[in-house]
This record gives sequence, C-alpha cells and structure tokens, in this order.
Amino acid sequence: MQFSELEFKKCPDYMIAGLQALHTFPNGYTASVLYGGKAYTTNGTYEMAVLDKDMELDYSTPITEGGVLAYQTKEEIQQALYAIEALPQK
Repeated sequence: MQFSELEFKKCPDYMIAGLQALHTFPNGYTASVLYGGKAYTTNGTYEMAVLDKDMELDYSTPITEGGVLAYQTKEEIQQALYAIEALPQK
C-alpha cells in the first residue's frame, strides 16, 4: 500500500473533524490516517492508528503499542503502512 493510494474523506467523527483515510489490509488490520481537525497533526503531518476488525483502536501491534502515531510525515506513514501490511493474520 502506497501513501499516494490513500483516499482522504471528511472524517465522520465530528469530534475530530479534518480528513481521514481508511485502508483494510488482507491480514485483517485497518490503517486510519487523519489529517487536520483535532487530530495530532500540524504543518503537513498526519496521525495514524491501527484498527481491529471491529474498527476499534488496536494497541496490541508493535506499530501502535505506545498509542497512535502522532505528527508523522508522509514517509513515516508509508513505513507504518508497510509494517501493518507485514503483520501476521489477525
């Protein structure tokens, strides 16, 4: 999955606002990438979380065991997408 393939849409969570891209990988994990609004973003950076099959935050992965990835560059999001894609089947 390439960062450039993410499709950002208005985030449905009115508490966050901003834009959100969701991508579900074949292994069952979903990447949620936020931009703007009340997310942890500023000056062209992004926030990323890993979601489980119920679309709930999943902190059990080595990618997000410390919480969401805040203030990430496009390149850092790209590396995280590769890492999510490489996780074993959920």
